Formats: sequence, structure tokens, C-alpha cells
Amino acid sequence: MAVITISRQFGAGGITLGQQLAKKLGYGFIYEEIIEKVAEKAAVSKDWVKSLDKDGGGTLSNFMAGFVPSRLIDHIFDTQRQYMDEKTYIKLLYQIVPQIAQRDNIVIIGRGAQFILKDYPDTHHVLLIADLAHRINFMMRRYQLTEDAARKAVTKEDLRRRKLLRLFQVADHDRPDHYDLVLNMGKINIDLAQELVCDLLAA
Repeated sequence: MAVITISRQFGAGGITLGQQLAKKLGYGFIYEEIIEKVAEKAAVSKDWVKSLDKDGGGTLSNFMAGFVPSRLIDHIFDTQRQYMDEKTYIKLLYQIVPQIAQRDNIVIIGRGAQFILKDYPDTHHVLLIADLAHRINFMMRRYQLTEDAARKAVTKEDLRRRKLLRLFQVADHDRPDHYDLVLNMGKINIDLAQELVCDLLAA
């Protein structure tokens, strides 16, 4: 009976590991569901939430704040409900992720769950890292990308992840002491990573 959060550098195989763990353990696999629930609560489209998640927040709200008074922005978007800023996004994550965690026996990928559930009982936080070359090669193999396309994807997603995790106001979000287990996927394969997470649960 546990909750596993997996944070990962892009291309380190976090989704792949999460899916394998969920299948092996009979756990639920939580990834897109969080976006769907955020969109539902905020009354915006899933595409809007995904764009905010990918952008890391701030771009649109900062742009508009430079031209429109904040009270007017609040009024416009409160009535039309077609906008959600990064503060609302984080607030909703702090509501939704613990609700999902109450199900127990789940694997949660990303969305800052390692910080939201920091003190949640029976929760294990895993971080996957790897050097840039390994992550590029992983993306090339896994998704049949060219080296150039894989490099661009990894670079873009690294930036997105830094922007998003910055919203949680946690210094050095990949610091090892934020996690129960840190796995260098450039040194081990997915199967061994799965075994090590299962050992963590059994400890």
C-alpha cells in the first residue's frame, strides 16, 4: 500500500518506468488524469492547462499585466472562465494531487507531486536523472527521432521543467535530499530501476 511519485529529467525514462511499475505492482498510473481534473475544476480546456504546464506559467499573464490593470484581468477571466494563471494552476495541483493520492497504490508522474506530497504517509519519491547524451539517445530509440529532433526536444523540455518546478518555490529541485531514491539511468537499465524501486517499497 503506497504512493510512488516519479520526477525525471526529460529523456530519463520516467513514464516508461512508471508504466512498468504500475503494471508489475497492480498500481494505478497517474499522468494525464491530473491535467483533466485541473481543467475541469478551472473550467478551461485541457489544451489550455497543457500549454500552461509546458510553458511553466507566466508568459501570458505577465504580458497582459503590462497592459491591463489586474482588477480588470480578474473580472474578465472570472466571467469568461477561459484563462488560468500559474498561481491558480499550482493551487489546484495542491488540491487535486492529495485527493488522488488518497486512492493509494498509485504511481504519479511529474506535476510537482514530490513537493505536494512531501509529508504524505506511505509515499516514496523517486528521481530519474541521466546525462544529456543518454537522454538524447533514449529519445531517438524510444520515439524514432533524429538526433537533432531529440536534442531539441530534450533541451525544450528541460527548460519547461525548470520553469514549472520554479513555481513550487523549492530551491534546487533535483537536490537528492528531496527524494527517497535517485537513479542515474545512464548507469542502469529500466528493469534494474524497477527492482530498486520495489526494494524501496519493501524496505
